[in-house]
Parts: sequence; structure tokens; C-alpha cells
Amino acid sequence: LVSQLMNKHLEECAASTKVLTTEWRFEHFIDTFGKRDIVDLKKKDLKAWLDQLQKERGLSAKTLNKTKSHLSHFTIWAVEEGYIRENPFERVWFSESVKNAPRKKPRIVFKPEVLEDILEQAKAFDKVNLYPFLYALVHLGSRAGETLKLKWDDIDMDRGVVSFRAENTKTGEARRVPMSSYLRVFLETLLIKRFEEVVDVF
Repeated sequence: LVSQLMNKHLEECAASTKVLTTEWRFEHFIDTFGKRDIVDLKKKDLKAWLDQLQKERGLSAKTLNKTKSHLSHFTIWAVEEGYIRENPFERVWFSESVKNAPRKKPRIVFKPEVLEDILEQAKAFDKVNLYPFLYALVHLGSRAGETLKLKWDDIDMDRGVVSFRAENTKTGEARRVPMSSYLRVFLETLLIKRFEEVVDVF
């Protein structure tokens, strides 16, 4: 079974494999194909699975390519070990709907003076909730949804790093963002005001 061979692959290639780079995609793959015999991994099924990920998560072609590349570490290993004759991911091509998906809107970059004005207005409107949230967004360059889900455990004041958990990011990949000195002081002050037993940052 695919799940059994995957466990063997992880044991033998723990230092080099990338199949666990994005945990939720790995789990999705095992949930979908884990009970199948590896010789039954067909091009059409893998293609349909990738297309499903694209529709459910709104993933870009770049992210789909990365998913395919990471999971190919497993199927290439299976070829080398003689479980299958060829890597089924090699023959997977994304559907035209994915290839021709409309490009995302260009990112809007605000001038510093515009950001300062936005923050001043937010501070005047809601100093307790809205202003701290927008201040963090400006200094982290993060998405609103993932920022709202930040816990104080994700904030490392000593190292000056904010960690975004994989389950909270749009791409499903965890990442760490360094804090500016301004943000660190701001968050330290915010923590004191909100008491240390509070779990959520915002």
C-alpha cells in the first residue's frame, strides 16, 4: 500500500526527502491514495487530485508544481527501489483551467506617508483592537487572516521572530518573519496591557 511504502520511504530518506515540507498537502495525499497499491497510482488520478487542490485552496500553478516536485521524492524512490517502473508524476500535466487561470491582481504598495495616515486614522477610531492589528500588518507584511490567528506562543520576543503556523497560512506552509525593533517594542507593550494569560494576540 502507498501508506506503508511512504512510511518506509520516510524512515530511509528522512534527511533528504521533501514530502513533509508542506504537511497538509502530504496528509491530503495519504488520505486520498494511502490505501491503494502503488502500482495503481495513475496519471489521471494524480492530475485530478492536483486540480482538486487548486480549486479547494486557490493554489497557483507555482504552488502546484512545488507540490508535485515534493511528492515526486517518494515516487522516484519507489522507482529506484523497484516498486514501480516509472514516476507517475512525470506524466502529470495541469488542466487548461489551471494553466490559464486569471493572474492575481497586482499587489498594491502604499507609500510610507499613506500608511502613517491609515494608522493614525485607525488609532483615532479604535485604539484598542483595530490599531494594534493594522500596525502588525504593516510591519509584518502578512495576510489579515493569518495575522488574526496569531497566538502569543507564536511571538518570540527574545529572537525577534513571528512564526506563522502552516494550518493558518494560505499556502499551507509555515514561515517565520523577523520583527522590526518598532514592532517588538509595540508587541511587548501590548502584552503587558493585555495581561500575559491572554492566548490570542488580536
